[in-house]
Amino acid sequence: MVAVYAVCNSCNFESLAEHDIQLSIPITNLPHDFSSGYLLGELLSRLNQQPNFSDFMNTATADAKIINFCLLEPTFRHLHIPFDASHAVAIMNMREDAAGNLLYQLQMTSKRLQRQGIVSTKSTRTIPLHTTPQYLAKPTYDAINHQLFEQAIRRQVYSQAHHTKEQYGIA
Repeated sequence: MVAVYAVCNSCNFESLAEHDIQLSIPITNLPHDFSSGYLLGELLSRLNQQPNFSDFMNTATADAKIINFCLLEPTFRHLHIPFDASHAVAIMNMREDAAGNLLYQLQMTSKRLQRQGIVSTKSTRTIPLHTTPQYLAKPTYDAINHQLFEQAIRRQVYSQAHHTKEQYGIA
């Protein structure tokens, strides 16, 4: 188990470090470890923002990544964190600083939510963030946006075989 504040030295995760959020997987390489979306889901679950974390898959296959990021997209929209298909694809394809930038935005949002006050917690391992007020549902609009998001990332995500070939310089 590793604390989130030890994820990367260039990021300042003081607000998360104060609560010592522990992730289930040791972080050794930020772009690689967050590329599946599983750890993002776990982190959001610990922040009391991802209620469907049990639906996430802890594998690096292209389909698992797509499913995980499709589960993350409504949560980031709800938190008002800019997150579209290009952000998701950048993280899935392990682009430098993509995961770090998203974690920084998540940190800033968590600080903002903590200032709003504490409302509820799920367990002792969960940070008690204020559950943000939801706007009136726009079911048709949200459903179409979600479908477009999924279609866009399915077109752009690389398979694990592509990353292995790229890593070892195989043509």
